[in-house]
Amino acid sequence: MINQTIVDKIYDKLKEDIINLEIKLGKRIYIQKISEDFDISQTPIREALNRLVKDGLIVYKPRKGYYVTQLTCEDMEEIYDFRKMIECYALEKGIKNINKDKLKEILKKGIEMQKEPLQPKKPLTFCTLDRELHITIVTSCLNGMIHKMYLQVYPLVSISQQLDPLYERSMNEHILLIKEILEGNVKKAKEILEKHIENCKNDGMKFFKKHKIK
Repeated sequence: MINQTIVDKIYDKLKEDIINLEIKLGKRIYIQKISEDFDISQTPIREALNRLVKDGLIVYKPRKGYYVTQLTCEDMEEIYDFRKMIECYALEKGIKNINKDKLKEILKKGIEMQKEPLQPKKPLTFCTLDRELHITIVTSCLNGMIHKMYLQVYPLVSISQQLDPLYERSMNEHILLIKEILEGNVKKAKEILEKHIENCKNDGMKFFKKHKIK
């Protein structure tokens, strides 16, 4: 019987490394090396990798092995267009149900972050707040299917966040967005959200073109 604790540990470690780009996109995953690093058999590693395949973070190629997914400009565009569609719908339908206490908590932390010096790479604090804000918006519409679909694509969103290191503008947009939601201004909040996601998409596309990622 496979030790699920070990599987979870391998899964969490690989997922974190992929999202944070510690493992490069498109790189092959060598099961033997992981087995040696963790001093475990290959069976729990394969189970963890198959879970990551379902997440869309790993691709399995028959007779070749496991590889980290490789995002393209087209992938980025589709991810952000999907986000815009889902999040704007959720905001419009769920603004009356949204967790205002959670938004106030995120707002407070966001304002505190504005006072800190900018870093060359998005800090973990920002990524955590970003996830909390957008998940809070999606869950507000009380639609389980939409929430499930959004969570399925979110690991790819997390990778795209790291590919684009800019975050000062996003942080400012988060603050404006939360203030409008708390005021109940659904039209203005939706406009800010649409613009925010579009800006993130454009920044990501610029990065891809600058670094010639295809």
